[in-house]
Amino acid sequence: MINKQTQKFLWSLLLFFDVLLFLFALLTQNVPSIILVALIASLIHHKGNDVMFGEFDKKQKAKYEAARLAYERARKAKKQI
Repeated sequence: MINKQTQKFLWSLLLFFDVLLFLFALLTQNVPSIILVALIASLIHHKGNDVMFGEFDKKQKAKYEAARLAYERARKAKKQI
């Protein structure tokens, strides 16, 4: 199995390639390239998102959950008053 850093590098490299292909497709108005860009972007989003942004997503989810719980507590406290 490939270690996490190598996976992150490979997914980032694929993302960079996808951005370059997107710019090429945009400038040449080449429809098959645009479709290929969309397919690669979808692959990156579904398969590579956890590798590239997994830690960030966990932190954001924890912050969101803490804010939601604080909101719920404040709402219940307001109802009791």
